[in-house]
Amino acid sequence: MMNIVELYEKAIELYNAGDIEGMSETWDEKIVIRNVTDGSVVASNKAQALEVFKKQNKYQPTQIFVEKTQVMGDKLVVFEREFDNFAHETDAICIFECDHDHFKNIWWVF
Repeated sequence: MMNIVELYEKAIELYNAGDIEGMSETWDEKIVIRNVTDGSVVASNKAQALEVFKKQNKYQPTQIFVEKTQVMGDKLVVFEREFDNFAHETDAICIFECDHDHFKNIWWVF
């Protein structure tokens, strides 16, 4: 059984290697991903989330570098710096919640 930090590290390692399918194995079937900035739901299940990540990775591949992580109760707060192939840099704060070795909720702030 992985703790939430190990699960996140596995997901980011797979993402940075371009293995979106592998990364999706860290998600619950009913994962919900939200953009905190505008309140929108980015995906409300694993199939939708996989579609979003595959599309993003195809058109604008990104490498994620972890600036800092902090466990707060049952959530992991991560400060990330993302770089794409066009030399764009984005800072993000992500909050992850897991249940039984899978992420069930992710909140993004860009």
